[in-house]
Amino acid sequence: MFLQEGNFGADKNELAKLRQLEIANEWDRIENTLQDDDFWWFLNKGENKKASRIELIFDLIKNVAIKNDPELIHRKNNPIDLNERRKTNPTIEETIGTDQFATFRFFYQRFNGKIDFGFIKKEWSTITDYYNTFLEWYNNPVWYHYIGFLIYCGDNIVELFNLTHSNTKTKDDITKKLKDRVKARFIGVKWAIDDNKLPYLDLSYAKAKQKQYIKELLLLLNIQYIIDQSIVRKSGSGKSESKNIIFKFPFKSFKEEDWDVEHIDSFTENPLSDKPTQIEWLTTAKSDLEVVEEFRKDFKLAERIKSFIEDDKSKESFELIQGEIIRIAGEETNDEA
Repeated sequence: MFLQEGNFGADKNELAKLRQLEIANEWDRIENTLQDDDFWWFLNKGENKKASRIELIFDLIKNVAIKNDPELIHRKNNPIDLNERRKTNPTIEETIGTDQFATFRFFYQRFNGKIDFGFIKKEWSTITDYYNTFLEWYNNPVWYHYIGFLIYCGDNIVELFNLTHSNTKTKDDITKKLKDRVKARFIGVKWAIDDNKLPYLDLSYAKAKQKQYIKELLLLLNIQYIIDQSIVRKSGSGKSESKNIIFKFPFKSFKEEDWDVEHIDSFTENPLSDKPTQIEWLTTAKSDLEVVEEFRKDFKLAERIKSFIEDDKSKESFELIQGEIIRIAGEETNDEA
């Protein structure tokens, strides 16, 4: 609909052709950017197989209109007979349906009787506004990671768009709002003290909700480390950069692999009583925590882990080592979130 010749002027002159070419070029630019899988997976919770990825933006515009539909708001605030109201004043969603063609019907009705270049230009500016916002998210190292985390956790991208387009005055204010949104995900997570008086996050892999908390906390631990490194680099206060520095968390790989977190199951639920299983747990946990500065600098803990793994006669206690690892992982995540 956007690129039909009739939208750009009644006469097929050079100006009309230039207007059409301008939007066509911008359309290609947006589509090409969205075809970058790293960018695409950042914006989507899971795999999204849209043939034309710019449809994501069309869908979002439709969803915003549905959410802000005056008729829907009226129904929520007034006691009415819904059956009668649907006949006389249907909502946008009732009019266009909810199937795969709903977005097309939304724009078709929106364009009906209004086709001229002024209208097209206004509608197209909304699309480019979404696109430019997504680019800003992607190129801001702090927003990229917090927004990517929130999208993975199931936050509505429309709400995140509204958050970054609110009356917030500065980018720091937006960053604070994003941090608050991240923190809000873990309101139900509590600290506890084990028999050795070591603090740990009171979570159990055996419980579905808490299992998701564990996965999200480990993801947050990783992205917060990358954010911290980006801040150090920006300030110029860091030492010479390592060749292994990660600038962006790879959301595509993370979501495609759909990895599990069984190795960090609470030892109160899963005692990990045999030595091979304990070694596997420590090896995996050690690898996961290599990004945490406190863990990397704790040489004594590293020696204890090495002794337990390599020495069959080691007197090191698996439970004590495990408790210390869980403390470091949980404390780091709690502080940074």
